[in-house]
Amino acid sequence: MSWYERRIFDPMLDLCLDTEKMRGERSALLQRATGRVLEIGPGTGLNFPHYPAAIRHIRTVSPDATLAARAMQRAAEREVELEHFTSRGSTWPLESASVDTVVATLVLCTVPEPRALLDEARRVLALNGKLLVFEHVLADSALHAGLQHVATPFSRVFACGCRPNRRTRETIEAAGFEWSELNERRSSALPRLVSTVLCGTAQVVS
Repeated sequence: MSWYERRIFDPMLDLCLDTEKMRGERSALLQRATGRVLEIGPGTGLNFPHYPAAIRHIRTVSPDATLAARAMQRAAEREVELEHFTSRGSTWPLESASVDTVVATLVLCTVPEPRALLDEARRVLALNGKLLVFEHVLADSALHAGLQHVATPFSRVFACGCRPNRRTRETIEAAGFEWSELNERRSSALPRLVSTVLCGTAQVVS
C-alpha cells in the first residue's frame, strides 16, 4: 500500500463511505451472509459492524500483508475474529470449496483483473455458496456513461485504480454465476458519478 493510499485516500474514503445511507446499504446486503465468510479487499473494515451476530469469524483477502489499523479496531469492537490472507496475483491461498459466502463491496471496480478474481471466488465457494455484491457500475444513461468513460483515466490515478465504467454484471455472469437476487439502481449513498449500483446475491451455475 502506497503512502498516498494509506495516509490520504483511505481516510478520505472512510469518511465519505461511513454515512447513514451507506451503513444502510451495507447492512441490507451483509445480513444475507452465512457460514464461513470471505471478504475481498476489506479496506478499513467498514463492513465488519454489519454482519449478522452469528458471524464471529471472517476471512479476508487483499494484496496487503496486514489489514489497516482501523479495520482491526472495527473487528475488535464487533468482537469478530479475523483471518487475513495476502494475494498479489490471481490465486488465493485458500482451499477449494472452503467458503460459504464471498463478499465484494466496492472492490471489483479497482482490481486489475476482475474476471480472474471472480474465478477464484467461484473456486473457493462451497456447494450452494453465494457471492454478495454491492458495486458501482457503468450507467445506463448514455450521457452518464460518457462522463464515466471520461473520468476513468483520472479516477484510476487519484482513486487508487477505481474504474467507474466497468460492466461488472456481465463479468460476474461470464465467470459462471447466476443471480438469485439482483437489483440495479441508483443509490443516493454514493456520489452521482458512481451512483449506479449493482446489488445482489449470485450463486455458481451448477
